[in-house]
Amino acid sequence: MTAETPAPDRRLAQKQRTREQILAAAAALIEGDLPGRFSVDELVEQADVSRRTIFNHFESLDEILIHVGVERLYIFSDALETSLANAAEPLDRSAVLAIFADVLDTDVLPEVIAYFMSTMGMKPSYTAHSHQLFHGAFTHMSEEIVEQIVSASDVLDRFDADLIIATVIAGMETVAEHWLNAEPLLHNDGASITPESRIRFHALFARLAATWRAGEPPHLHEH
Repeated sequence: MTAETPAPDRRLAQKQRTREQILAAAAALIEGDLPGRFSVDELVEQADVSRRTIFNHFESLDEILIHVGVERLYIFSDALETSLANAAEPLDRSAVLAIFADVLDTDVLPEVIAYFMSTMGMKPSYTAHSHQLFHGAFTHMSEEIVEQIVSASDVLDRFDADLIIATVIAGMETVAEHWLNAEPLLHNDGASITPESRIRFHALFARLAATWRAGEPPHLHEH
């Protein structure tokens, strides 16, 4: 007789499927005509679940937006893990920050930041609420990245890795704030990143990356 899957395992699998169903529905609404402006009722209809079900899985719409946004960040997490594993030099703080500079220096990054802007309400300016959501998404994977750093390095412990992550997050938030505030067209629904805007982004990021490669702390932005 084939043993049946224990009920707790089935319940856990169903819970995960429901969670993914809600996130997929949120992603579909984000890609719609009014990104980031959907209501709980619209999410209920799109996901075909009850309000109670949604809030059994997530505390708020903000948390849902963060989780959907995090999916767009995994490309960097995967690239970071590969770069750490293939590093030829000893992975001290400077070496890890230099890897971050290389991994994040892609055309994908401004697209990801523009996504957060459009879904998390960075209109017409970089508001305190938007900052919290942006920060939440970037820190969501911090535990995973800390583990990657500690596993790959013989000289860095968790405290060192946490300090590196804090440096990276602060720097990225500073770049995002200065770039978004200087790009008025990006505050319009459906606006795309122009070549000129992309150049300005990479110029800001290059200044940040130079501080990482030099082992200097970034200039923290003011709230």
